[in-house]
Amino acid sequence: MFNRFQRLLHHCVVVMGIVVVATGVAIIVTGKWQPHASHLFLRSWSNFLTHVGTTEAGFLSPIIVSILSVIGTLVCIRFLQGKEAMLKHWWENAAITALITLVVLLVVYGPQLGWQFAQTIYEDHQSLVERNRELLGQGQGNPYAIPLNNQYAATINTLSAFKSLTGNGHKCIIRISYPDKSSQQSATVLRSLASVVDCNMDEIRLDEPRGMLIEKDFKSIPGTILIRSRRKDVSGFATALGNAFNVKISEDLPPKEAMDLVWLQIGEGDILRRQ
Repeated sequence: MFNRFQRLLHHCVVVMGIVVVATGVAIIVTGKWQPHASHLFLRSWSNFLTHVGTTEAGFLSPIIVSILSVIGTLVCIRFLQGKEAMLKHWWENAAITALITLVVLLVVYGPQLGWQFAQTIYEDHQSLVERNRELLGQGQGNPYAIPLNNQYAATINTLSAFKSLTGNGHKCIIRISYPDKSSQQSATVLRSLASVVDCNMDEIRLDEPRGMLIEKDFKSIPGTILIRSRRKDVSGFATALGNAFNVKISEDLPPKEAMDLVWLQIGEGDILRRQ
């Protein structure tokens, strides 16, 4: 009974081995999988060598030593006992050495290499998942989420900010000043969005005569939109605008300015909110 079971177990192991080998061959010969399989194997092999603390040369050296030992043993047998003795024992010696070497390699390194294959597949999967989350927005897995600094979100927030200045008996009067041509694009975008909600516009470039006089007494802040206004609802406007830009508020205005005036003083440098 035991012998039958042993033979059955042997046949099962052989069949499983054939299936594994056939599957591996199928993966290798399938054209569309070859680059991925090659990449997976090379990464897993590199991780395996790092894990066991060696290099390719260091890993292959013991195997080469075993092969050379067999060859050296056969040469010694021939030298000591003659060619007939060498031919009589060479298969036995070579087979035993090769079998022992293979078994030891599989027992010691097989599980570790298999673990590195699984680890590499897991890391690749996690990398793809994280990248997918980033593309979906904010890493929350929401396909409708809008990432920070998204142009669409910045546009909507800015438009909502200007819209908050209209109604309730107030006029929307916007003055935009900017240091030089490098900031003209930001000023143009703000002016365009303010015009959508019918705000009255006044634009000043600070490197021109009128702007130089204003900048002399009312300094801008680098990397910031300084909101100058005496309106009571300017804090709500600043909060909405602050979703897209770096902003600060000041009530300091030139004398005799209209009470509904909101002066956006663009400073030098990057004014977009980055965090």
